[in-house]
Amino acid sequence: MTVTEPRAARTDLIRALTRVERVFVIPVSADGQLLLLRHELARGAYWTFPTVPRTLPRMHLAPLARKLTRDELGVEPTQLRLVAVLEPSRAHGRAAVYAAEMPGTGTQIITNRASHPIRRHPLQAMTFTADTLAVLDVRPIAITALLTSGGDPARNAMQLPDLLHAATSGQDDR
Repeated sequence: MTVTEPRAARTDLIRALTRVERVFVIPVSADGQLLLLRHELARGAYWTFPTVPRTLPRMHLAPLARKLTRDELGVEPTQLRLVAVLEPSRAHGRAAVYAAEMPGTGTQIITNRASHPIRRHPLQAMTFTADTLAVLDVRPIAITALLTSGGDPARNAMQLPDLLHAATSGQDDR
């Protein structure tokens, strides 16, 4: 089933993204609770950084992702894996999409970050929706189908495949 997005909504989302320096894509349930896809127990998380400098060589993306995670979330990720590198488009700059094992749940990380004495930029979290995926050009078919099929987002998220398996082959942690 294909869902057509209203042009105005897509334009508004693109406009909103142009002012955001760092976007952490965090899936949320219908009632606003954080979901880490099917990796809550494994403490996994997915996010994108859409403003990776265009001049940065690809082999330097993993250290940058670790630094951003450390600086912005206040945690040291383990098993950081590159899922995709998205080339620049009108909607976003060059982007790197990573999957990582995190040392705590999403709720714990955000709570600890808020109470930490070191000043950080406000965490700019964005709902993991079909619209966001389309704007960021992250569209594994199975994920798009689940997110656009209606119903309970939390139930749908539990059925999502691991993004690492959905990524194209040959994209490893660099």
